[in-house]
Amino acid sequence: MIYNKISLKTVSWLLTAVTFSYFIYHTYHGERGLIAQKGLLEELADLQKTYQTLHAERTQLSEKIKGLGAGNAQIDADLLAEYTRNLGYAYPDEIMIVD
Repeated sequence: MIYNKISLKTVSWLLTAVTFSYFIYHTYHGERGLIAQKGLLEELADLQKTYQTLHAERTQLSEKIKGLGAGNAQIDADLLAEYTRNLGYAYPDEIMIVD
């Protein structure tokens, strides 16, 4: 008998309230909500630091590569020996003669 007293208007308001509550909850606590955004911003800051470190390392390596010679430039023998040992083409106890 109670079911007859609940009107369609009450049911629609109840469904609307539940729907809004669902979306509000997930806006704050969801996978991409406001709380998760804080963690993502912290991760972004860490990744930017990593990027800056890697970019500086890349710049240093680029300068070393320029020492190997480009075009008609002379190749730095010490740098060439270092790279060949690092790449595994020569053993540390081998003597390299570069002309």
